[in-house]
Parts: sequence; C-alpha cells; structure tokens
Amino acid sequence: DERQRTAFRNMANDILEEKSRQFKESNRESLEALLKPFRENIDSFRRRVDEVYDKEAQQRFSLKEEIRRLSEANLRMSEEATNLARALKGDSKVQGDWGEMILDTILDSSHLVRGIHYRTQETLKDASGNNLRPDVILNLPDGKRVVIDSKVSLTAYVNYCACEDEESRRRTMADHLRSVRSHVNELGRKSYQESVLGSPDFVIMFIPTEPAFLAAVQHEDGLWDEAYRKKVIISSPTNLFGMLKIVDDLWKRDDLGRNANRIAREGAMMYDKFVGFVNTLESIGKNIDTMQGNYDKAMKQLRTGTG
Repeated sequence: DERQRTAFRNMANDILEEKSRQFKESNRESLEALLKPFRENIDSFRRRVDEVYDKEAQQRFSLKEEIRRLSEANLRMSEEATNLARALKGDSKVQGDWGEMILDTILDSSHLVRGIHYRTQETLKDASGNNLRPDVILNLPDGKRVVIDSKVSLTAYVNYCACEDEESRRRTMADHLRSVRSHVNELGRKSYQESVLGSPDFVIMFIPTEPAFLAAVQHEDGLWDEAYRKKVIISSPTNLFGMLKIVDDLWKRDDLGRNANRIAREGAMMYDKFVGFVNTLESIGKNIDTMQGNYDKAMKQLRTGTG
C-alpha cells in the first residue's frame, strides 16, 4: 500500500544519503592526505628558490665591499711583503715557500674550497713520463681547469730597491727582468696545460709581490705579451684575486642553475602526478554519476515498473 511504499522510499533515501555522506567524507580525507605532500613540496620549493636568490643578491651586494677591503689589505700586504723580501733575500727555498703561502691565502680569501674548487701540489705526468707538480689546479664549471704556479723573483728586485744611483738601478732592474723571463721560460717548457685535462692553452705565473710585478711590466712594455706568446700569463695578487672572484661567481651561478634545473624536474614530476590525480577524480565523478543513474532507474522500477 501507499504507506509501505513511502516507508520503503524513505528508508532507501536514508541509506543512500548515509552512504553518500560516508563516501564524501572518505573522499575528503583521501583528498587531504594526497594534497598535503603536494602543498608541503610546493612550499619547500618556494622557500628554497627565495633563499637561493636572496643569498645571491646579498653576495653580489657584498662583493664590492670585499674587493675594497682586499685592495686595502693588499696595499698593507705589499708593504709587508717588501720588508719580508729583504729578510728572504738569497734563500730561494724560503722564497718559494713564502710565495706558495701568499697564493694559499688569496685562494682562501676568494671563498673557493680546497679539494672542490681547486687542488694543490698534485703530481702529474708529462708526455715523456716526467713528474710535474704545479702549485694549484683551479677547477672551473663544466670540467675546465687552469694551472697556477707561483714564481718568486725577489733577490734582484730587493737589490733594485736598495740602489741609490741610476746605473745600479738600471743594472739590478735588468737582473730582475732576466729573473722573471727565466721563470716564464721555465713554465713555457713545462707546458703544464698539456698534462691537465680541460685546461686552456696557457698557464698562470703568479708573482706574489705586487711591486715586483709592477716594476717588471713598467720597465719592459712587451714583457706581458712576450710571456703570453709562450702561453704564460703573468699575474699579480690583485689580478689573481679578481680572477678568482670571477671563478667563485661562476661556481655560484652553476650551483644556482643546477638547483633551478632540479626544481624544474621535480615540479614537472609533481605536475604529472597532479594530472593523474585529477584524472582519477574525474573517473570517480563519472562513477558517481553512474551510481546516481542506477539509483534513479531502480527507484523508477520500484514505483512504476510492472509486477
């Protein structure tokens, strides 16, 4: 009778509503569980990108101040080096150790990391099987390398500074230039760059005393070009530090690029996952529509069907 049909319909509606509520609650919990890692990853990536760009901006802002402080420190170091040169006069082994110490100090000041961005006193083999030990092999991004070797020319320069008459100064400056050329020829013969994979076709000869470097290139205009033709680049502390700061900036840019590529890869993977998740939700929606259609059909059969 009508009361039974009404009671049955109400009971069916109650059951359907309860099932629908449970289904929606379950879907809501599942959706939250699925989206929580996605939200956390997005937040983590955003924070990482912000940190990387903020750090780079701060480092660029401080670079000018660092160079200014280095220039002041280099002037003091040059004065002290001149005094030290007098104490080192005549002892080539002590001079060499002192030059390597100055080179190490400049490398440390440039924020490059030993063992990662550069290596020291590494033994190499030339084409004839002879051992070579450059002072520093500087690593660049993309597998490039540059050889730096410290060559100290102090004895003749100290004699030049001590001279009081023009003839003595001319003679001692000639000795100083001869010493620098001797070091250039020595490095040219060793051809370090041919034994170091990824090295450009030159080696850097580091003169750790700024005044000695300046005196040599000022008294002999063609000295730098002469050395360059022999695949040797003569460098002073100021020149070398500027180059090392450029290398440091290249490494920072390389790290930033690799981080950006990683973020892009992870973002693409997350996007693919999210697309799959949306497709699954669409499939669930279609199933819900099918269930609703079957329910409506069943109710019509119950109310209006024959028998």
